[in-house]
Amino acid sequence: MGRVVKKIQNQREPRIRRRRGLAIESLEGRQMLAADFSDVHVTELHYNPVDDGDLEFLELRNFGATAVDLTGWNFTAGVTLTLDGATLDAGEYGVIVADAAKFTAFYGAGIHILGQITMGGLSNGGEQLAMQTATGQVVFDFTYGDSSTPGWPAEADGVGNSLVVVNPGAGDDLNLAASWRASSAVHGTPGADDNAVIPQLSLALSRAAIVESTGLGAAEGTVSRSGPTNQAVTVTLLSDDLTEVVVPVMVTLGVNQTSATFSIATVDDSILDGSENVTISVSAAGHLPSDATIEVLDDEFVGTPAQEQLRITELNYLPYPPSDAEIAAGHSDANAFEFVEFTNIGDTSFNLQGSHFDDGIVFTFGSYMLAPGARVVIVANEAAFRARYGPGPTIVGVYTGALNDSGEQLRLRDPNAERVQTFTYDVNNGWPARAAGGGSSLEAIDPRGNYDSASNWRPSREFGGTPGQAGAGPDDRVVINEVLTHTDLPATDSIELFNTTSGPIDISGWLLSDTAEYRKFAIPNGTVLAAQGYIVFDEHDFNASGLDADPNNDDPRDFRLSAAHGDRLTLVEAGVGETLIGFVDAVEFDATFNGDTLGRYPNGEGDLFPMQLPTLGAFNSEPWVPEVAISELHYNSAETGGVSDLEFVEIQNTTANPIFLTQWQLRDGVAFDFADGTLLPAGAALTVVSFDPSIDAAKLAAFRAAFGIDASVPIVGPYSGSLDNGGERIKLLKPDDPPTAEPTFTPHVLMDEVVYDDDAPWPVDADGTGDSLTRISRLSFARFASTWTAVPPTPGSVPPLDTSFHVISSRAGSSSVELRLLREVDLTQLNLYDGLDAPADVADVTLIGANSGPVSGSLVWDAQRRALQFVKSGGPLAPDTYTLRIRSAADSLQDLLGTPLDGDGNGAAGDDFVGEFVVADRATRWLSIDDFARGPQQSVQQSVGGGLPVRIDDAQGVERVEFELRYDPQLLNIHGARLSGDLPDGWFLKPLDLRTPGVVQITMFGQFPLPAGPRELVLLDASVPIDAIYGAAHTLTFDDIQLNNGAIAGAGDAAVHVAAFLGDVSGNGDYSALDASLIARTAVRLDTGFDFHDMLDPVLIGDTTGNGDLSALDASFVARKAIGLPQPEIPDLPTAPAPPPRNWPSDSNDALSAWSLPIFAADPLVDSHATTTGEASNTNSPDDAEAQAQQFNVVVVDHLFAAFSRDASRAPGQNQSKSDLDSSTTSGEDAFADFDTTRIDPDISGGFGFNSP
Repeated sequence: MGRVVKKIQNQREPRIRRRRGLAIESLEGRQMLAADFSDVHVTELHYNPVDDGDLEFLELRNFGATAVDLTGWNFTAGVTLTLDGATLDAGEYGVIVADAAKFTAFYGAGIHILGQITMGGLSNGGEQLAMQTATGQVVFDFTYGDSSTPGWPAEADGVGNSLVVVNPGAGDDLNLAASWRASSAVHGTPGADDNAVIPQLSLALSRAAIVESTGLGAAEGTVSRSGPTNQAVTVTLLSDDLTEVVVPVMVTLGVNQTSATFSIATVDDSILDGSENVTISVSAAGHLPSDATIEVLDDEFVGTPAQEQLRITELNYLPYPPSDAEIAAGHSDANAFEFVEFTNIGDTSFNLQGSHFDDGIVFTFGSYMLAPGARVVIVANEAAFRARYGPGPTIVGVYTGALNDSGEQLRLRDPNAERVQTFTYDVNNGWPARAAGGGSSLEAIDPRGNYDSASNWRPSREFGGTPGQAGAGPDDRVVINEVLTHTDLPATDSIELFNTTSGPIDISGWLLSDTAEYRKFAIPNGTVLAAQGYIVFDEHDFNASGLDADPNNDDPRDFRLSAAHGDRLTLVEAGVGETLIGFVDAVEFDATFNGDTLGRYPNGEGDLFPMQLPTLGAFNSEPWVPEVAISELHYNSAETGGVSDLEFVEIQNTTANPIFLTQWQLRDGVAFDFADGTLLPAGAALTVVSFDPSIDAAKLAAFRAAFGIDASVPIVGPYSGSLDNGGERIKLLKPDDPPTAEPTFTPHVLMDEVVYDDDAPWPVDADGTGDSLTRISRLSFARFASTWTAVPPTPGSVPPLDTSFHVISSRAGSSSVELRLLREVDLTQLNLYDGLDAPADVADVTLIGANSGPVSGSLVWDAQRRALQFVKSGGPLAPDTYTLRIRSAADSLQDLLGTPLDGDGNGAAGDDFVGEFVVADRATRWLSIDDFARGPQQSVQQSVGGGLPVRIDDAQGVERVEFELRYDPQLLNIHGARLSGDLPDGWFLKPLDLRTPGVVQITMFGQFPLPAGPRELVLLDASVPIDAIYGAAHTLTFDDIQLNNGAIAGAGDAAVHVAAFLGDVSGNGDYSALDASLIARTAVRLDTGFDFHDMLDPVLIGDTTGNGDLSALDASFVARKAIGLPQPEIPDLPTAPAPPPRNWPSDSNDALSAWSLPIFAADPLVDSHATTTGEASNTNSPDDAEAQAQQFNVVVVDHLFAAFSRDASRAPGQNQSKSDLDSSTTSGEDAFADFDTTRIDPDISGGFGFNSP
């Protein structure tokens, strides 16, 4: 049987606004003083006394240091009064009263009365109150609410208590219920502080519903009390409607007993009306009450069909503006398109006749049989509705009046005038904003849910709503996955879209906009987003006219994202002629720092948050670790009469350096601006409270006593608002530099954010039991419930920072692995390959596939990001399960202080890091560039046709290729490109886009698809700048690959380039017999690599033959080059020898250990093609050359002949890798993922985790 849930309202006498006609009385005259009027604040309001309405009062207090003259101050709203001759001394309270004689008789003569209201009275139903000075300056202006207004204390509405400002003197918004609380004493505390903390009762019920009389579904409950327990108390449970629902329960809390359980076995509901949401209150002498809600179901009730089955399921209260065609048809008023949709949620038909609205709009249904599941609408204007929605929806009537654009209460009754539904919709307080004129209607999510809750409503996915049919719900096919909003030219704002599905999606003609004018950037025709694929649009796409120097030709549809103020983005599916079909995704975000991106975390699912690094076109990185973190929230202290005085927000400095908090802010649930000069020491915590500890010594003392902390614990405040016991969002914001165009505006960037809740999976013990919500790890993501636990509150006390040298984040990709470390690495101790020195050093890093075995690659340290990268040589990782191990030892990975690695993150050094990840098989095409070595002033010639070739492993069916290639412009200059001779006629290459240093954009297409097989696509013209640091390495990474506009899945295998001369394995910038000898030793496995390049795959620098391996022939080629003989496989040295790396050591075998890797920036690029013979740097005479050759033969001849006769492959288990020194370039297809996530990219699954070695 269907049933109705009704909310019982407190039944009270109608509220009558009392008007008086009294003459003004001058009650007191004082010396007129000049002082700041802003020091005077409202502190208490008694608007509905329980005994006598004439005991109303409004209390003011002067929080300043000097007296304030109130002469001439007058009310401009609410009541009538002009003050005459009144003053307030420093710190003094004063009251404005309804009847001075009655007030004094009741409260005594010691209270300073400022004046008596001359006309009107404080409304029992809430009203606006405003006062100004004699010169018209606003003293206060606010609107208070009564108990019928959500959030306002019921105890102040005719029960006996007054309203007291939570944070007196803080300047809080008095329009907010959160700024007020009920007084601790009945009748209030006029003329005095209200600091008492009264013991509080709390009530928790185990069930949401109970059947009356029969006792079915008995509810277990717990009553708890705070404060002293030296006396027993009897607790009574009462419903909020004593005339109907009776709850026969009393509970006794004995001496030293803080809680007791009980059972609500039966209740008696005397009215047969289906069900009610009944508020059960607990009360006891000397304690503040509490309550909980339970649904009471009538066992013998059979409701009317309307009560049981009729539900409002969609509202269009603020329609989007009419189109030109609609205006032409005579429908120029947007409100004419309003509608209300109804659904029969039952399983039988019933007649709507007689059901009606008596609040909100005016309408009575005529005779109409509504079938099960059927939907009908009532409309504001039938002609306008049909013009927009066509003949499909069933209209059963036209209502009178209009749905309020700002929200209102709607009440629907059945033919017997019994309530069917009563609820209030809103445009604020979490209600869907897009339904307020943004193109969506308001859809009920659960027709049996709570209609007063914003969480039970959503904006329609379909543009304009779906009257007469069910909405499809949120569209999660394509999401706005990452945005770059703060850029300086030549960099531009960027927007990344991600296809979350397993199939391609044609997004041609879809629209991106930063306003409610959705027809801005139209995605080009032919754009297909591959399954699990990414596409990135930047300002060259959506702000092309704004990038040029002429402001007169700007396209009004173009836009750029606001870096300073934050922004919003909407992705809309559109049809022919940009007809708006539906909302695909929408995001809002705060300001960002220059170059930082905001991305969803987890990838494709979570909300936008600042990322550790940009990954546009790729799987999102982890969110950044905040330098200052929200570390503890005490949101429900279980104390009232000062509940907000014991709640707090704690923040902690997570870094090893002190941080000034000047202009930092807390926002959303509470608001607080940190004072200029506030210093937060390294690892220290700071507690923010709701009162001002600098002036309210009593509250400060009570706070310290409650938590057992002394004066050494710093406390600041007050914040405005209060922490919601039901959960809310708290943001910590850091200031950024003002934009040039707004020098007086300070942007604020999201540093940390928590959106807590009082229900599971969040720790429920933090909700009123005395525990606080405490962050388990400052390095964990604050938005995850698993990051928090409930423990006794410890304001200002946090565990010491984990100072061990450990991995703070880890990511695995299709051809690489990256670890971010807490501190910088001492490269002198890190070893991947080993050369001449004995005994041979073992590799500090190994990557081994369960089936494929040891992986060869290169290792690179990125000092800017404190990232250690291992990149596989020669193509992507094969499908397999891989284990990465980093050795922890005194001669292995350690920080600059010599601290060994804490591999398992337990705070103790000395254990290896071990992680596993899985690479899954997938059907994709690979773009690749070979690894290469070229030194300063050398051009890059890696192909028969010259240049640096980009290849595809299988070109079958390919007609169009687009990609970005990212590289380090300090180590390489790409200045041109041309089609490879491997392509047939009819292929074309667009001019290169080289506006952004370190990024080249390639677009090529052909008239006919290419045949199957590997193919060289394009040749890049590149050279190494003269000032490139010798021996430094970087990666060339592919980004935003689109094959046939996304119809073919594409991925990229990054290439490693080392800025060194091919064959110069000793690292001295020249060729000699030593280089040949070292290559020969490595070829025959006497060495695993080269000491100078001990983090790079030896093949990368020593493979002079270009066959992908080391052999005696490679050594021979270098030997010939060293003595001046022609060897075309090895490029000639430049005219000037290469500069040595920084801090060149005396022992070249230890060279790498002494020089530091570069910090890359966009310096001017060098375009050098100059080459000479080797004679400039090898000035041997013929006799010298012969002698050198003989000497070389003596040194290496045994190794050379041995190498010709044995397998010259490198030793099993010796790992080489490729690296990426460019912190801002991540391959879109060589995508990274967290070690501890379950999916990275279509070819990555599983996750890395810490394992004991």
